[in-house]
Amino acid sequence: MKNIGMLAVLALLVSCNAEKITTVKVVHSLDSDALSGEIKVNSQKLNFNGSSGETFEIKGTYPRNLSMDLDYTHAEAFYANSVNKLPATEINMKFEVRGYNSEKGTVDLRREGSVKLQGEKFKLTNCSNTVDFKVDGSELTIDMSKFKSLASCKFVGKYKNHNRIGEKGRLHNGFGRNFFKFDSDKDMGLEASYAIRSQFSGYVYKDGEMAEYLQKMLTKIAKASDMPDLEPKVYFINAPIENAFALPGGYVFVFRGLIEALETEAELAGVLGHEWAHVTERHGTESVSRNLKNIATKYVGAGLVWAQFNIFGAAAAYYIYDKLEEIPLMGFSRLQELEADKIGVQYAHEAGYSPYGLSKFFAAMGDRQESWLELLVSTHPRPSTRVEKIEELVFNYIPYSRDAVVTSEDYLAAKETMNEIEPMPYYIAMRVMAQMGGLVEESIKSSVRKKFKLEKED
Repeated sequence: MKNIGMLAVLALLVSCNAEKITTVKVVHSLDSDALSGEIKVNSQKLNFNGSSGETFEIKGTYPRNLSMDLDYTHAEAFYANSVNKLPATEINMKFEVRGYNSEKGTVDLRREGSVKLQGEKFKLTNCSNTVDFKVDGSELTIDMSKFKSLASCKFVGKYKNHNRIGEKGRLHNGFGRNFFKFDSDKDMGLEASYAIRSQFSGYVYKDGEMAEYLQKMLTKIAKASDMPDLEPKVYFINAPIENAFALPGGYVFVFRGLIEALETEAELAGVLGHEWAHVTERHGTESVSRNLKNIATKYVGAGLVWAQFNIFGAAAAYYIYDKLEEIPLMGFSRLQELEADKIGVQYAHEAGYSPYGLSKFFAAMGDRQESWLELLVSTHPRPSTRVEKIEELVFNYIPYSRDAVVTSEDYLAAKETMNEIEPMPYYIAMRVMAQMGGLVEESIKSSVRKKFKLEKED
């Protein structure tokens, strides 16, 4: 009897200032077939086909439980520049109705939800924050206008910072993965850049239409990045090699062969975004820190490595100074490469370019691996893996924009001007490429020696 009495009280509370719901309407701001699936009001199932404003007539009820099992996908136009067409992402949400007031149009809810992705799992993603409920007489409106992509949803726990734009990266000056302050990035990059430009002055261009166009593009991307106040310095290398690389502090070098191989401006924007992410995430000095830590631990023990905040203790510095020749300091890890992919895609998108450019580049790379490129790929994630991760990111977290730039007449005109200068022969280019790598490595070691020498003198 007690339970029956409680149910009666609950029924009274729910029905207070409430009519029975006989109509359910769903509204959103996505393309007509971006959302579809099943919505359940109490035990009544509604098959939602994705059209905003779709209305369902239901048997009169005081709703207590609502659940939404939806598929999130995109219109065909979304895939125009993609390599793959991913299956839909599953979104599951449940709402417990505590009460609603048809006069005020308010609904009191308890919310929960989850998202199931195709590959990398973001188990603690919750999209229930993107849903509002409104009551007008006997009509219940389920409003998903806030939902633009999974980036609109709530992130908790490990993955709450998936969209990184504006968060200034991580550990820029902190103790742990990077022992250097950003001023060291600038100093190392400046010295290495000067060494390259001095030794290969006949092939490295700061002026000229292609070099100036690259500078304009990367400046635009940098302004949309986590370091909008850092001015990039971009150089065009007249060598028939499909490559680009970034030095710490904002120095980026782009080879002629890369530009010739790219079909669209969006692909170039993706590559430049990737390189700029190496700069903003400080992967260069992070790699130096990792390798210094390894050699210091080997020779003096882990305790002395951490003897001072931000930089090594005196004992570690003393030994490292004499052991630098035994290890390489530069070289990005696979995790750093994947991080640069993820963040670089977002930089390119924020700058107005199609976010699919980088995945198109890696998809084509898989078809044309040869010589140095095979060696590069062997120390990097597989191109197919990178394509899959990039396109999943774009599919789920970056809203489709009809205004995103794929290519432009200005870009094609700048690319055409490369024909006015003769590229260095390929066999010379290969030798130059190897020499540049050694030059950068020695320059970085020189910078580290200078810093450690000061530490020893202190």
